[in-house]
Amino acid sequence: MHLYRFQFTPLSPVKGAVDTNTLFGAICWGVRLLKGNRFLEEEFLPAFTQSRQPPFLMSSPLPHGKDENQNEVILFPRPLLPGSILDTGKDALPKRELIRSYPHHKRFKKISHLPWEIFEKILKGEIRNERELFEAIAKDSSSECVNWDLPKPKVRTHSFAKASINRITSTTLGATLYNESATFRGPFSVLFLFTPSGEEKYRDLVEEALKAVELGGNKTVGWGKVALKSFSAENDGLLKEEAYKAITERATKPTEEKTFIALSSFAALDENNRLVIEPQESCYEHRIFRSAIDYAYAFYDERFIKTAVWKKAVLHITAGSLVKLSPKVQISETTLPLIGAVKKVYPDEELLSEEELKNAPRIYQYGLAFPLFVEMGCSDSSGGEEDEESPC
Repeated sequence: MHLYRFQFTPLSPVKGAVDTNTLFGAICWGVRLLKGNRFLEEEFLPAFTQSRQPPFLMSSPLPHGKDENQNEVILFPRPLLPGSILDTGKDALPKRELIRSYPHHKRFKKISHLPWEIFEKILKGEIRNERELFEAIAKDSSSECVNWDLPKPKVRTHSFAKASINRITSTTLGATLYNESATFRGPFSVLFLFTPSGEEKYRDLVEEALKAVELGGNKTVGWGKVALKSFSAENDGLLKEEAYKAITERATKPTEEKTFIALSSFAALDENNRLVIEPQESCYEHRIFRSAIDYAYAFYDERFIKTAVWKKAVLHITAGSLVKLSPKVQISETTLPLIGAVKKVYPDEELLSEEELKNAPRIYQYGLAFPLFVEMGCSDSSGGEEDEESPC
């Protein structure tokens, strides 16, 4: 397995959030432009939808930030750990120290990303709950001197007032104003883990495909433009070689507990609609995705009216979730783990006629997990006896 880091530098605002499904959609459109629709539908997509071994896995976007020395660093999603810094069980801090910790609680909860040095301690089992994470971040958790200078992602959202355009008269006469949000992001990275055959067949193609298209919506007015560079362990000055090795090993070698931190959002149900996690033994957040594809790629109906294509709803587990793998999911150390699925989200056979199905585009949504398996040294994070529903 070979790990690469693709670094994106946005050159214009992006409409909406950028996640693995956005990136996979961009890759597919780029492959279609470069190699043709037949290659996309008969070779590239079946490698994900009809194979037990995907050619690559990719992480959710990892934002960049500045450390205390103003050096650029890559940030990882803060894992959802059990417990709270305000636990009051038998192993909790004395009441006086709890009172001193309370003012820092909200600031601590707002931390969304962590530098590799702290994130790696969680992977090794050195940090097992919220209290230990707080202590790792704080200089002295029992005093008011707390280190809140963690690097922060550069993401800002702005709302623009726009006027609706009358497409017949090409004027805004009589039109109404509406608001549209745009996201301005700093540089971010996406990790790609390729199999040997996937690297040979698709590594260069994926990079060229991402360079050929924009990300997100409003492409026709210049949104979503990015500059792209790729790095490997041999030439990366931002992510250390030890981190490359640790991420590759953690992604491909399950621990005894088969508990992992998701470095990407992923589908909660596999291709057979079976749950891929043990929800009672996991700390996770979920989202339900249902959206239209970019309007530039909508199709015209028989009345020559441009019609948006709406996808099926898909339940995703978010990046940063700490989940225990379902025993129904079989994984091997010699292949990339297949957790989640690349699901067909359009057309819906139950809603369209046979004639409509023949002419409808086939649309898939990426939902494979990029797992980093964790060494779960159990701790009494709740202050009482071990909870059977805890990841420990």
